[in-house]
Amino acid sequence: MFPRQLREQAVCRPDYPVACTQMGRIRGIVAEGTYMFRGIRYASSRRFHKAERIEPWEGIRDALCYGAPSPLLTEAAAADERFIPHRYAPANENCQYMNIWTQSLDRKSRLPVMVWMHGGGWKNGSSIEQFAYDGENISKSGNLVFVTFNNRQNCYGALDLSSFGKEYEDSVMAGLSDVIAAMKWIQENIEAFGGDCNNVTLVGQSGGAKRALALMQTPEADGLYHKAALGSFAGERMEVPAGWTRKKIARRMGELTAKQLGLDKNSIEKIEGIPHWRLAEAVNAAEKMLKCEVPDRFRWEPVADNQYFYEDPFLSGFRKETRKVPLMTGSSFGEMASNARIKKGAGSKNFWNESYIRKLLEEEFGGSTEHVISLFRQAYPEKNPADVLFMDQLLRGKLLELSQRRAAEGGKVWNWLFNLESPLDGGVTAWHCSETPFITGNACYMEASYIPGITEALQESMMNAWTAFAKEGDPNACGLPNWPCVEADKIPTMIFDRDITVMTNHDRELFCMLKDMREK
Repeated sequence: MFPRQLREQAVCRPDYPVACTQMGRIRGIVAEGTYMFRGIRYASSRRFHKAERIEPWEGIRDALCYGAPSPLLTEAAAADERFIPHRYAPANENCQYMNIWTQSLDRKSRLPVMVWMHGGGWKNGSSIEQFAYDGENISKSGNLVFVTFNNRQNCYGALDLSSFGKEYEDSVMAGLSDVIAAMKWIQENIEAFGGDCNNVTLVGQSGGAKRALALMQTPEADGLYHKAALGSFAGERMEVPAGWTRKKIARRMGELTAKQLGLDKNSIEKIEGIPHWRLAEAVNAAEKMLKCEVPDRFRWEPVADNQYFYEDPFLSGFRKETRKVPLMTGSSFGEMASNARIKKGAGSKNFWNESYIRKLLEEEFGGSTEHVISLFRQAYPEKNPADVLFMDQLLRGKLLELSQRRAAEGGKVWNWLFNLESPLDGGVTAWHCSETPFITGNACYMEASYIPGITEALQESMMNAWTAFAKEGDPNACGLPNWPCVEADKIPTMIFDRDITVMTNHDRELFCMLKDMREK
């Protein structure tokens, strides 16, 4: 994915490299010792229907180019390109494509399989959106199979048309059905790429973590994965207004969309043929109308029916069938509050004088300022007090709660925090997605992530930890401090920074105080 100088001749002949799957033969390319298959079709579907198995084929199909991502509902470009470099590609609702990097095509290799689920919620994003999603380096470093895939997003994956009859009763689950179809394809075919179908690890960041969590709450996905490493996400805890349910809100969105298109129960099937631009126009208009009825309560996502898909474990806990699945959970120090995204003052925070920092802190925390500073210094003694202004107060707190809940249910869970500050702009706290290239071995390509000597060492340590987890279900790896599991009353956190350390309950009191302040 990255422009780079090759040391060896890449190979792609008419008959090599070829993987023999249950559906048919697939040709990829091998470069620098890594086999790469891009754009494998893993499922098909009608619009607003669940995914279906693809038909077997004769001959050899090429998997040399990335497949189309799911269409977006708006054309707004990312505003944080400097910190999270993106790729853009032509979109198509027939987006069920997969990419695989592996070190062997021998079925006897039984390499661990790492399935990366991209960010973007159920609304946007794709398997090639971020340069950091390239799997060559971690596949090579960890001697594992690395898989990414696209699934239908936004209205294509979660528009609830169940008000219009049985034909569309599952439309809100379309995107989730894609994810399950991808996992089934992996289970049935990954041995053709040297992988072990009995050692599959879900790795999700942000919206990808929520999709991985959705799999854990879906009985049909049981047995398709064996471990999960989840980063930078939180469950939905928004209260639903009186007279509404999440299902009712989702159905209302479908009804308003149909109304915008002039469709009713007798003509709803025409929605399957409406061009994207017109559908997007109607969906966006419907969402604005819905906000007038139930402000800011709609999200593109599957809606739990507690049969096919069970509700968020943040609300009701994990299904008992998945409680023994080992978990890694974590986030970055700044997430959405990082000064990569938010400016609270002029110039770099590391050049603010003490009086200016005090002024900003008092504006934020009022009479509790002194107590906040004291707790922050206890938790992060090496940091600038101004950093508390750019510290995530949402995701980590919720992940700590989820981790403790998981431990209380008898599950194994390890917690981590990515804490490396970027030197750009005179110092930027770790932002949402900033850990991703370190996990995949691509941080040295990122301008905002690269610190000579530091980045290489931290990247290797993080790749080793995630690889160890994928192989053995335990992230303790050579060169890292001992990393204990979370317990009901203890949360050891591996802090990935210039120096890697483990601290226990180091910021619990700080987060409890900040939570109390928010809820007053």
